[in-house]
Amino acid sequence: MLFRIVFMLFFPLALAAQPITGVWRGKVQKGRTPFTTTYKLEVKVVRQGDSLTGTSYYYANAQHYYRYAIKGYLDPQDASLHWWDDVLLESKGPKTSFSAVNQQPLAMQTDFNCPGSGIMKLDGVAETKNGDGLEVHLDKMEAPLFADGWDELLANWWYGGADPDLIAAADTEQRQPKPTPPATTEPVIVQTKPAPQPQSQPQPATPVVVAAPPVAEKPQPPTPVVVAPPPIQTIQQKFDSRQRIVQTTLPLAGDSVELQFFDNAEIDGDSISLFLNGRLLFEHVRLSALPFVIKLAVQDVPADAELSMVAENLGAIPPNTSFMMAYINGQRYTARLESTEKTTAVIRFRRE
Repeated sequence: MLFRIVFMLFFPLALAAQPITGVWRGKVQKGRTPFTTTYKLEVKVVRQGDSLTGTSYYYANAQHYYRYAIKGYLDPQDASLHWWDDVLLESKGPKTSFSAVNQQPLAMQTDFNCPGSGIMKLDGVAETKNGDGLEVHLDKMEAPLFADGWDELLANWWYGGADPDLIAAADTEQRQPKPTPPATTEPVIVQTKPAPQPQSQPQPATPVVVAAPPVAEKPQPPTPVVVAPPPIQTIQQKFDSRQRIVQTTLPLAGDSVELQFFDNAEIDGDSISLFLNGRLLFEHVRLSALPFVIKLAVQDVPADAELSMVAENLGAIPPNTSFMMAYINGQRYTARLESTEKTTAVIRFRRE
């Protein structure tokens, strides 16, 4: 092998097998017994790597609900799911202050558990924009109550539905607002009255058509402009297209170089890929408070080699930042690395 690399990644192995994608149904509950308010909720969750998307329905029945597009992520450290109601797509039914339907967006944090064969649950907490807390209890379901554009993808998940391009296309399509129904015209009013007839021979009544009063044209909503989503770039394309900026230089000395990567400051879901001299070493590395560790044999690293940190996303707080700690020949070195959608952070090695 060109590189002898030993790495440690703190990622629960069972997490990859958890069937997160699918239909979940249950309730969110506000307050404590006996003063509780319960809302019904159905969520369609679609997982792609560590990212989550889909739809949520807060409902009383099929004719009364609020539908949101959701966004979120899966935390690999504790297997918890975090998502929030991102865009209100549709509201149907009466809009009253005293309603059996939750009318405000929520942010969820739940834990996955499987208490028995075929039983899967998401339990946790929800929070409003004002900081009010609610309880969340959801069960995995075979089929949804509400039909939308995610159903075909979910039904064919194991037969190609998990393709990233299909997920991106479905997400874009679901976030388009529904068109307003066209205006209808008023019916024409028809009246009849008897016509004057000679007394000797009665005649049938002649219909008189009275034209309907002119109806003012109602303004039509503008035709929505559908903007095609930008093509999804691969990790290699992101590396090739972004400007590489050297942010620190490290010596090549001793037998090996150990590098540790942490999420800088607040843990906000940053994910990175690492390239050495243009060659992909690791991808989908989720930064956290625990280190992601790699070791490079010094004799296998060329002089003036470059290790590039490519941002796969910007997390909840842009830009994508990492705190790097290096141990080389008994010395410790630190640096703050920053990557964006246009730039890539580079660590340059200098052989001594």
